[in-house]
Amino acid sequence: LQLMFKLPISYYISPAQREILFPTLIAAACGDRQLSSLMADELDPLLLARYLDRYILALDPDPALLHPHGGEQGIFGGWHSLPPPAVPARFHLQKRLSRGRWEGARAWFQRLSASSRSAARWEEQQQQQEQQQQ
Repeated sequence: LQLMFKLPISYYISPAQREILFPTLIAAACGDRQLSSLMADELDPLLLARYLDRYILALDPDPALLHPHGGEQGIFGGWHSLPPPAVPARFHLQKRLSRGRWEGARAWFQRLSASSRSAARWEEQQQQQEQQQQ
């Protein structure tokens, strides 16, 4: 898993390469506290939650099914399609994680992201207090 985080940036921004990396990360880390914690040190889990949002929206375009994230920018801005044809089917999300688990996976990564941000804020506050005491 750690090697995946060291992949070139193209795996995060190229649609074809992202469609290989993200389903693999989702399938590996979803529901596994240890792997998810390791992942959260390197990558904001909200990125995977938003990926799942877009994937679900591509299959069921009812926006009422999604939790709003405000103005969507960055690598997912305007992305509402399934994997590009160049991506072999064995890498598709539905081959890595059954469709019935997508909602749970999205919730998992949203919670993980929120707790990671809370932990980071706590650590920052602790560091500030230590600096003030010195």
